Amino acid sequence: MNVLVVDDQPEVVQGVISGVDWEKAGIGKVFPAYSVKEAQGVFEREEVDILLCDIEMPPTNGFELLRWAQERRPGVACIFLSAHAEFEYAQEAVKLGSFDYILQPAPYEEIEEALQRAVGRVRETERLRRYYQYEDYRSGAGEREDAPGGERSPVQRAMDYI
Repeated sequence: MNVLVVDDQPEVVQGVISGVDWEKAGIGKVFPAYSVKEAQGVFEREEVDILLCDIEMPPTNGFELLRWAQERRPGVACIFLSAHAEFEYAQEAVKLGSFDYILQPAPYEEIEEALQRAVGRVRETERLRRYYQYEDYRSGAGEREDAPGGERSPVQRAMDYI
């Protein structure tokens, strides 16, 4: 499970990276980014499962980053870390389907707990995706027109599943 930590304040990113017990949270790799643009580059190069990001990062924001990330990887979980307690921010985070919204400053243990829950959700989502993919394979759903007779061979369907 991989996390992308995004904030336009380098000291916040480094503080989170050094303060969180990533192994305890179930995280394998942690990638830092200091802007939305840099985060997009990391997201395109690396397998990112969870975004841990700030909201205000001029000239854009974490909400735009989440929208962008969801288009590319619908199962990505997002935990917003923000010093903004305004209802509108939390409301927008909920509308976008963010996993959690943590007000800063927050103890690292609170971030770890949110990460552990997000890891569980990402794993469950992936398990369900594979289950439904397997059920489609078993039922013959998703047969393609490009195979002879319009059907995929068992080997082709197995490869689709994998």
